[in-house]
Amino acid sequence: LGPPDEQYVATNGNPYYFVAHAVALPVFGTVQFNYSAGYGVWIEEWNAGCTQILQTDGGEADTSATLEISSIGGTAWIVLSSYASLATGSYSFDIENTTGN
Repeated sequence: LGPPDEQYVATNGNPYYFVAHAVALPVFGTVQFNYSAGYGVWIEEWNAGCTQILQTDGGEADTSATLEISSIGGTAWIVLSSYASLATGSYSFDIENTTGN
């Protein structure tokens, strides 16, 4: 991905931006990803080859999105997207291990 984020044009004509993160997951746990920013917010989990979206949450009118991933360890590939530029705006990306491991 280009530094620090990339801009794309959505099918409705609105530009949106994205940033990808590789997150190390705990062994045998459920992790909740919470993301909030501006409006038009999405959070996506991609497979290791970044060729397929495994799950997504959010939408054009949303200001926050949440995903839960149950894992046996490894890496999660998380993409955060928003209509607001992630390079100049501000956003939060919280990770919580909901199983206590």
